Amino acid sequence: MAASNSCWGIEIGAFAIKAVKIEGEPGSVRATDIAVIPHAKVLSTPDIEVADVVRVSLGTLVSQYDLTNSQIAVSVPGASAFARFAKLPPVSPKDVPNLVNFEAQQQIPFPLDEVEWDYQTFVTKDSPEVEVGIFAITKDKIAERLATLADANISPDFLTISPIAAYNAMAYDLGFDESMPGTIIADVGTTSTDLIIAEPGRIWIRTFPLGGHHFTQALVDAYKLEYAKAERVKIEGQEGRNWEAAAKAMRPVFTDLAQDITRSIGYYQSLHSDAKLERLVGVGSTFHIPGLRKYLKQQVGVEVYRVEELKKLSDSGLSEDRKAILKDNSLNLVTAYGLALRGLEMQTIKADLMPVTVVREAMWKKKTKWFGLAAGLGVAAGAAMFIRPAMDHLAVANMEKPAIIDQAISAANEQKKRAQDAGVIGGATTDLRAANFAALLDHRQVYAHIVDDLGQIMDDANSKAQATSLKGPARGYSLESFQTRYLGPGQGLGDDPSNPGRPAQASGSNKQPRVVITLRLATSQTDPQAFANETIERWLKENKKRDGIPYVIESRPTPWRVERVTADAANPAAPAAANPADGGDGGGGGGKGAGAMRRQQPAAPQGGAKLVGGGNDAGADAKALASLEEFKPKNAPKTAYVTVEWTAVINTPDSKEGGK
Repeated sequence: MAASNSCWGIEIGAFAIKAVKIEGEPGSVRATDIAVIPHAKVLSTPDIEVADVVRVSLGTLVSQYDLTNSQIAVSVPGASAFARFAKLPPVSPKDVPNLVNFEAQQQIPFPLDEVEWDYQTFVTKDSPEVEVGIFAITKDKIAERLATLADANISPDFLTISPIAAYNAMAYDLGFDESMPGTIIADVGTTSTDLIIAEPGRIWIRTFPLGGHHFTQALVDAYKLEYAKAERVKIEGQEGRNWEAAAKAMRPVFTDLAQDITRSIGYYQSLHSDAKLERLVGVGSTFHIPGLRKYLKQQVGVEVYRVEELKKLSDSGLSEDRKAILKDNSLNLVTAYGLALRGLEMQTIKADLMPVTVVREAMWKKKTKWFGLAAGLGVAAGAAMFIRPAMDHLAVANMEKPAIIDQAISAANEQKKRAQDAGVIGGATTDLRAANFAALLDHRQVYAHIVDDLGQIMDDANSKAQATSLKGPARGYSLESFQTRYLGPGQGLGDDPSNPGRPAQASGSNKQPRVVITLRLATSQTDPQAFANETIERWLKENKKRDGIPYVIESRPTPWRVERVTADAANPAAPAAANPADGGDGGGGGGKGAGAMRRQQPAAPQGGAKLVGGGNDAGADAKALASLEEFKPKNAPKTAYVTVEWTAVINTPDSKEGGK
């Protein structure tokens, strides 16, 4: 449920700031305030300081309208963000996040740590395919937008891109469902156009740099008009020049707009051959241009409508002058309307690009007043508790001390001396067994997270194995063993009684408690070393430090080692290839020789297991392997064991950022 029953949706357009405040519940929403504040100059005007113009307009909004006690949702232009779409193979729901993360790395043209991104999955009825929309914006653009809002003392709760907000508004107002006709939403802004194609179970978005400014500029260039006057001619078709002449000047822009829309539709239909697009809905004041709808209908080949009113938005909460603003500007308020719906959780697409750190900071700010009230009550209660004892103390201080008090003190000192002489009190050895037993519960939540990490590693590996398999279902790893060792502060790996003589890890600090995790996995991957590097090593690096996890992962540059157990079929006597990390202390194993890990072979008929490798008798090893060849299953898949070790350094109150 929404945290508040009202929300302001604020769109900072190139021509004006448009805002609408709504409240209500699904199926019944009403506008309680409306604002349309034109900029002093259109933001596309050459040689202006855009940020300064926006700050002035935001200042007007804040001074004339009450933005307090409501949630606030804002947008960034579609041209400033990324919207990418991809099809996912049929997978279980728990595997979708891993696949989406992989797709995001491929689709977003920036490193993921430099962007804020979110996604939405779409499922078409009677189709096993899952489509995903990935929406992203660079962190510096978000920081720029939030800084401008902060200058006006506006702290938004939600942030998304304009085409998503426009889609949410139309989906709610037009009742998009499984029976909806294929719809093209063309939001023609001042400097760019957001094109949203919507069908049951999927959407597609494209933004191209053509908008109302280009129509106005065509008139400026053709008739040497001032920009403001050309803007009026564009919409009204008057001001001393006949409309035919104005239309002739703007015809190239009409053609460019129709071609961009037609080209986008063609590309979408190449991706979805079953697409049936039946209507185009126009959004934005550019659709006031006479003849634009008729021209697009002829060129695009579908019915063209424009938003004349917001059908499901009641104006019962507005004054008469605000009702007039809503009626005259419905075509321009679609994005702000969709933003306000997001605040009330009535949206179809939930993608939110607000940084988590900003959300947390806003939550704490909102709680500050409650902290202040609690502190005030605490002071009042403390004062009430203090006054009475103080008065009693003063009353007692003025009384003469009775003789019986001195007698009682003397008797107590005598009893204390006798107890000391008898050894009953004084120095004693503290029994810490109970305290140590209670301390066993410390960090108990760590192990639940470690087990969850294991599940994520296995799911990630299985997803990658499935994605690269050419022979049907594939499995990345199967679990052989999973062990943990707890090391207290100051205790090194060499102090571990289960592994004597082991050197401490090269990285990490011994000042904090740690859990050493040793994982043994079996895999039939063709190249287990490369597979371990791509799955386990990558996962450990990417998940080193995470919000809400009470430890930091530390590991060697190569935290795994591979042990092959099936010899080469062409040369059964030859020992299996060893990973360069085997031997020495690269994987944490002791021992000497060509490989520190020993390989367990099947038992001979005479009984007794033969350990091969790691010793000095190479000839005996070869004979043993040769003698066991007849017991080896034919066409057995090659199997390798991967042993992984890493350390979970537990966060403690006196550590900084998990021990760093």
